[in-house]
Amino acid sequence: MAYTYPGVYIEEVPSGVRPIEGATTSTAAFIGQTGEQGSDGTTSAPDKPTLIFSWSDYVEKFGGILDKGKDPDPMGLAVYTFFLNGGGEAYIVKVDDDAGYTDAFATLEKIRDISIICLPGKTHASVGDRAIIDAAVNHAVTMQNRMVIVDIGEKTKLESKSDVPGLSLPSAPFSVTYYPWLEVANPFFAPGDEEDGESVADLAAAEANVKAAKEVITGTEATTGTEATQGAKQKVEDAEEAVENATTETDLETAKDALQEAKEDLRKAQNDLKAAERVRASFLPPTFTIAPSSFAAGMWAKIDGRRGVWKAPAGVESSLLGVAGLADDVDDKLQGQLNPVGVNCIRRIPGAGPVIWGSRTLSTLSDPEWRYVPVRRTANMIEESIYTNIQWAVFEPNDHRLWSSLRVNIDAFMNGLWRAGAFQGESASDAYFVRCGLGATMKQDDIDAGRVIVEVGFAPLKPAEFVIVRIQQKVAQQ
Repeated sequence: MAYTYPGVYIEEVPSGVRPIEGATTSTAAFIGQTGEQGSDGTTSAPDKPTLIFSWSDYVEKFGGILDKGKDPDPMGLAVYTFFLNGGGEAYIVKVDDDAGYTDAFATLEKIRDISIICLPGKTHASVGDRAIIDAAVNHAVTMQNRMVIVDIGEKTKLESKSDVPGLSLPSAPFSVTYYPWLEVANPFFAPGDEEDGESVADLAAAEANVKAAKEVITGTEATTGTEATQGAKQKVEDAEEAVENATTETDLETAKDALQEAKEDLRKAQNDLKAAERVRASFLPPTFTIAPSSFAAGMWAKIDGRRGVWKAPAGVESSLLGVAGLADDVDDKLQGQLNPVGVNCIRRIPGAGPVIWGSRTLSTLSDPEWRYVPVRRTANMIEESIYTNIQWAVFEPNDHRLWSSLRVNIDAFMNGLWRAGAFQGESASDAYFVRCGLGATMKQDDIDAGRVIVEVGFAPLKPAEFVIVRIQQKVAQQ
């Protein structure tokens, strides 16, 4: 500013403060097969992540839960139970086959705000699926800011810790698993009418009746050895056209009678179709058994919003919604076997219902420093937050002013986390440290090489897994 006249000049001086905003911790990515079309008629493209914020968004863009007869729709049910249990936002990545997962992981590398990955329909019990799950875990290890919730096989029954090594589960701290699978209501099942279904033997026969009833309405195309048939709907359209084109009173009356008859035939065909669909629905299984990963992902998001990422997503606060039953009842003895090897159990607790009753990663044995889910996820959040918010430092002069600015901004961020209860320690100095400077974190060779090194340490909160109450009798004293 040039000072050209007598008076008061106001200058705004940069403070050097660049607040660090905490990274998101509850955005999930679901990778798998979806419906071809959404309720809005749009067709989703493979390998293109689509961000949604509610179950209705999924229905609109991907068609909701698909009716696959006796088999569940892994993707639709996973997304539904994720939002039901507290999930807030998710990327949906549609793949057409197993080859599409490689492209999906490459695409997700460009999206840094993802913190949870689920692979509906893929279990570690299948050799082919195992390669995809291992690729997902390697992706998470590379990104350093997300976790993969691994599903073991539906038929896998764990009876002791000796059953776990044979599963060949990942051992990276960015991977987590839960046991057992969960039963959910089949949205397409409906109790049947005995009179409607008395002549139908099984689901195959019921589905054949539905197909035949639809063909009465839509008609059939010509095939080898058969001629095309006109459907009731087309007959109504033809009759309406005949009414419009009638030129005499006699023709008009005849056309109207034909139209009325065609409409009655169509109405009857539609009623027959509804009856056939009701019968089919009564032959469907009333419940499906699905993997627990989506329930856990939703609960992670819910606990993050309520308590913070440093709170273990487990305990009576983690009561799961939409659970009709558990595929296996886990007692204290079995959990005492599975917990030390990193398998988190889902149990029924009196007064709380089905809850997540474990919060360990699959590195419990291989890397005990990161055995707890909230410790690993808190570190993910801190690392991603700092990485994203100090990009401004690149190409700045590498001197004491830059080092001081980095220390001040990162310290303010860490102090805010400590005050929110994210760390152990009664004082800030007990809870964390931030170092950056010549002689402290760098040598002159580092500066000459263009490196700025910041060291950040924190005392993580660890869940109270074992609450011990000691009780003794107090002997009366005279």
